[in-house]
Amino acid sequence: MFYKGFLPSLAIACFATLPLSSQETIRLQNPSFEDIPHRGSPTGPSIRGWHDCGLSKFPSESPPDIHPVPENAWQVTMDAYDGNTYLGIVTRANDSYESLSQALTTPIQGGVCYSFKAFVARSQDYKSATSRTQQLGTNELENFVRPAVLLIWGGNYFCDKAELLGESPAISNENWKQYKFTFQPQKTHKYITIEAFYKTPILEAYNGHVLVDGLSEIVPVDCPLFPEDLVAEVTDPPAKTGTTGSSSSSSISSKTTTGGSSTTLKSGTVSSSQKTFTPVLITELVPGKVFVGQKIRLNHLYFSTDSVNLRSDSYKVLNELAEYMKAYPKTVIEIGGHTNTVPPEDYCMHLSIQRAKSVQEYLISQGVPAERLQYKGYGKSDPIIEYDKYNKEARLKNQRVEIKIISLT
Repeated sequence: MFYKGFLPSLAIACFATLPLSSQETIRLQNPSFEDIPHRGSPTGPSIRGWHDCGLSKFPSESPPDIHPVPENAWQVTMDAYDGNTYLGIVTRANDSYESLSQALTTPIQGGVCYSFKAFVARSQDYKSATSRTQQLGTNELENFVRPAVLLIWGGNYFCDKAELLGESPAISNENWKQYKFTFQPQKTHKYITIEAFYKTPILEAYNGHVLVDGLSEIVPVDCPLFPEDLVAEVTDPPAKTGTTGSSSSSSISSKTTTGGSSTTLKSGTVSSSQKTFTPVLITELVPGKVFVGQKIRLNHLYFSTDSVNLRSDSYKVLNELAEYMKAYPKTVIEIGGHTNTVPPEDYCMHLSIQRAKSVQEYLISQGVPAERLQYKGYGKSDPIIEYDKYNKEARLKNQRVEIKIISLT
């Protein structure tokens, strides 16, 4: 089941808020998922302090994992950020996903604003057998690394998803980042549920995962003046002392802005041997002839009408682009989304941003480091053909995704 157009409590409702002096800080049980490292198993131990929501919803699937699992199971090797262990929850291509729930010591009050933090990351690898490979009778493992999101729900019983309190951006960082959620529930909730889910509005099931550690207390805060401030903020975590930290060396900035602005991710270090690349669909990507500032339209790239969903016949050209990016590991590109000139300006801008972002997320899922992929929405501000309202061919030409070479060194 998919949730179309998530509407978490980002709009401040028109009711009186309770004074902070009457509210309590809410402490979670086992917030850092300290437990014996183990693979999730239907017959194995439950995670201390938490209830597995998959027991009833997806009984044929295995429960969440506690990492680092002995013998590097799933090929996840990151160190915990807080304590000794951390949680791994996955999404699956068969439309199942993992979540955990617990009862709150003090209810979350409707009308009160709260702050809640979590350390979140994605592993470079998260390999597992699936029902598909088991049906085929093979030992092949699938890599669950497409960026997923972390959802925070409030409810009235275990695993109840009565109200969405927070949603993270798609998790692509391979070192720990601190995600801060600020939310204002409309109703009072006695239970909290954390869930790995597919990035929306790309409404398709896929293999992904989220690593979670060090959940904070749920703290009452003053409500922000503007509803748009009720969003997930992503920052580098505080420095740790006396621990080895994450095994990843990349450093990225994950803050995302919308409304026509671009997302720029700081460059990290990438070590890779250069591979041979021969263009087939993107004929302009000729090794040695690509230059900074060059714009290349991605032909053979298709979206469903008025949607950010990539059609399956787009994967071939995007796979070719991913191969080029991996063959030339110093290349940085901007992915630019463009629409035709017919719809309203705000709609065009939003659609172009989200389409460019969909392309970025697919390339990340194919192994291209996020810090080498910027994205930007141009809406209808840069048409190839000025007037396309009555010209279908012109509209199709204007509605496009382009890449721009930002850096080659």
